[in-house]
Amino acid sequence: MQRARRLYLYFVSAISLIALGTGLARLLTNLFERISDALRGTAIVSGDTEAFRREASLVIASIVVSLPSWLLHWWLSERSTGGDSAHKLAILASMAFNSRVTLDDVYTEGIEGITPDDIAFGGAMGYVIKLLAVAKNEAEGISVRVHPTMIPRDHPLAAVRDENNAIFVSGDAVGELMFYGKGAGSLPAASAVVGDVISIARNILSGGRMVGCTCFYDKPIKDMADVVCRYFMIFDVPDRPGVLAEVTGVLGRNQISIASVIQHEPSEEDGGQSIVPLVIMTAQATEGATQKAMAEIGKLSSVRPNAVRMRVLD
Repeated sequence: MQRARRLYLYFVSAISLIALGTGLARLLTNLFERISDALRGTAIVSGDTEAFRREASLVIASIVVSLPSWLLHWWLSERSTGGDSAHKLAILASMAFNSRVTLDDVYTEGIEGITPDDIAFGGAMGYVIKLLAVAKNEAEGISVRVHPTMIPRDHPLAAVRDENNAIFVSGDAVGELMFYGKGAGSLPAASAVVGDVISIARNILSGGRMVGCTCFYDKPIKDMADVVCRYFMIFDVPDRPGVLAEVTGVLGRNQISIASVIQHEPSEEDGGQSIVPLVIMTAQATEGATQKAMAEIGKLSSVRPNAVRMRVLD
């Protein structure tokens, strides 16, 4: 009997957009030169230098020709919307869980709505905000999602900054592992691309004997509404009695327990009424329940329409 596997994947891309654009531009202008340098050292090992160069040249040419002029613009926009991470997560989840995961299966939410206040309030509670891609292999199926996430400051992923990327893996046998390194810049990006091109060229020479897709299971994709985690919420409310009870009452009716509540000092005035940020950290709750609760709270006359709801990594 096959032993059941429990494996979680988390990865974060905290990449400077300027560094990414510069690195890719340099890669495009130096692609042939750098690949040529790499091939000279590898062709000797293959035993057929001319054949290796010929096949590799075809691969390189096809890659360069397939890069349209809008690629850089698309890549940069995909970073902030979470699309780039969603593409990567679909591939990683398929490999890790041996079951096909497509881009359409990945729930995606970008960082466009994050404000300095969100960062400050999260920091006061010991969290940092990262665009996190999460894949979980659970009994109900595979859950795959990309969204801004509150990460505890002492978690290894919280330290991923600038052009560095990280993949955090949790397995039943190996425990927790993190793979960390640069994901942008001319040399790191070129190194990864050149390595892939060389692998493709070698595979062509060997007659295509590399391992193909290992998706031999057909696991269901877990509905996003059924995903369970903790939530961080911020509401701007008037500084008067009864408002807290209104908000927490809605949460209670939707079976959402509260872990902590912080009501800050008044931050501004609205028509002579002091406005205070109400910060709530929930216990474990389903995505569907919190979506329903946020919709109900949004209809309360005492709550401004700029409420924030963010998922928390435990």
